[in-house]
Amino acid sequence: MQARALDYLERDMLRNIVALKMLTAHDDVRCFHHSNQVGEAVMVLLEPQVFAYDCEHYPDADCIAIISSDHPSLTREPLAHLEKVRLVVFKLNSEAVAELQQRGKRSRYQVQENNLASIRVAQNADLELFLTITHWF
Repeated sequence: MQARALDYLERDMLRNIVALKMLTAHDDVRCFHHSNQVGEAVMVLLEPQVFAYDCEHYPDADCIAIISSDHPSLTREPLAHLEKVRLVVFKLNSEAVAELQQRGKRSRYQVQENNLASIRVAQNADLELFLTITHWF
């Protein structure tokens, strides 16, 4: 299941960069893949502790869901796996990358220099190195 989900997500790495990063960086990920004649959909489920912001702002959340699909009707399919889940925080992909590309703009991916999972995904998406960040405390 996870291999098919990765294949689907890797077809459009910029659109699916968060889901890809989570699948490659965390071992406790649940992943659901659905396909039919219309296209495909993937849902990645993570523990809330993975996202510090969400853990702080949604302390009662049961899980974090990242969904990517080819068509709105396909988005409904993975949701069936959430029937017994009380509170879900959704991370949804936007169409911003496509809009920027139509306008002749390039997407920029910013990453901390020691975030190897993000760097690996960015390299696989053929993104050019623009900036690395070091935080000093």
